[in-house]
Amino acid sequence: MSITNKKNFDKNLKFVYSDNNTLSVIFHDNDLLMGVVGEFNKNLKELEKITQSNLYSRGNSILIKSTPEKNEIVKDAIQFLANQFINNGNIENKDILSSIDKFMINEKVKNQNVTDIIKTPKKSIIPRSEKQKEYVRALRQSDIVISAGPAGTGKTFLAVAVGLTMLLEKKIERIILSRPAVEAGERLGFLPGDMKEKVDPYLRPLYDSLYDLFDFEKIQRMIEIGEGVGVYYLGDNQKLMLEELASAKTEVEAGADPFEVASRLASKGAANALDCAAWDLRCKLEGNSIWELVGLNPNSLHTVATIGIGTDQFMAQRALDFHDCHNLKIKLDSERPLERVRAIRDARPDAVLVIDANQAWTRELLEELIPELARLGVKMVEQPLKRGHDEELAGLKSEIRSCLFIITTGRQQYNQN
Repeated sequence: MSITNKKNFDKNLKFVYSDNNTLSVIFHDNDLLMGVVGEFNKNLKELEKITQSNLYSRGNSILIKSTPEKNEIVKDAIQFLANQFINNGNIENKDILSSIDKFMINEKVKNQNVTDIIKTPKKSIIPRSEKQKEYVRALRQSDIVISAGPAGTGKTFLAVAVGLTMLLEKKIERIILSRPAVEAGERLGFLPGDMKEKVDPYLRPLYDSLYDLFDFEKIQRMIEIGEGVGVYYLGDNQKLMLEELASAKTEVEAGADPFEVASRLASKGAANALDCAAWDLRCKLEGNSIWELVGLNPNSLHTVATIGIGTDQFMAQRALDFHDCHNLKIKLDSERPLERVRAIRDARPDAVLVIDANQAWTRELLEELIPELARLGVKMVEQPLKRGHDEELAGLKSEIRSCLFIITTGRQQYNQN
């Protein structure tokens, strides 16, 4: 049997070709071999299955036996997995699939000594093709990058990874998450929920990428830094808020009291933004917390965990995710409200339930729902009717003996006992 040594593509690996369509991949590092092969050879078995080849683990080598063309594919896949293990310390199932992806194979990185590694707190990301390499360089060097390509080729993930590293290295001040929201029938402002809940479904791929690269709690804190958001049904919009804040900035810089200026702003979103910024600045200048400045003693408060609108199963799972929260606030509209509440109640029989109907109900629907909501243990319904229709609640009765409160968008409160 004649044996030929091919050029060593990696200092940790050696490839030996035989004349019977057999290729041996010899590992100089046993830890690397174990990482590539996986526990109980699971990675090798998965690679064998998806490439329809025969793979054998022998000592410090992997034996590939198939056609010459397929041998090369498997060899490249093993080399890819070895690089993944060296840089990330583990190999996931998606890495095995990516290792033989046709798009990645056709566009594989020509320079095997990958230098464009994106290092994040959780893992290091290696560009898997020449185009990905060019994309990462463009993201680092250019102000605007437009990327188009097949789904699943890393456009979003790589952009988030580069943006995160630049933020952590203080090369940029913030990351702005933006994505087109395709409206269907209603303006985005009329979707149920607060601003975050309206846009979260569109931003989910970006959030998932962030969570994959950085600590979840730290990401949450970064996302939840307060911003002023306009009240859509009061006519607040970004243009109005920016105009009012620009005018307020001039007054404050001239010496006006920012709290007094905020109280005069027509846009409540702009007023909230200025008020929060003023308190934040005062706390930092004086070195005290806000509760110390206003003379309060901090006490524990009962608050709620909010469950956004989704399928019954999704909302029930969210209720389970909040297992350490006793009070749950459920966002609802007029579509299948009882089914959604029942699903949550079944998942969390111990929880106190509060409903935010987001002005989506009518008086007739409310009267129909009250008995069953009371039986399900709902303690409060918030904003059931459209703003300005509070008078429709006058005389509303319920035969169910339950502590069910109905809070309107105005200042009145109706207590049904």
